[in-house]
Amino acid sequence: KNARETYQKGIETSKMAGDRHALSELQGALLNLDYA
Repeated sequence: KNARETYQKGIETSKMAGDRHALSELQGALLNLDYA
């Protein structure tokens, strides 16, 4: 639960910063967490 929340906060932060690479990496990590 905590890891998912942390990734989601990072996704929101990278969206606000316009950092598409970080956004992609965080979204991929979150998907992997969901399927682990």
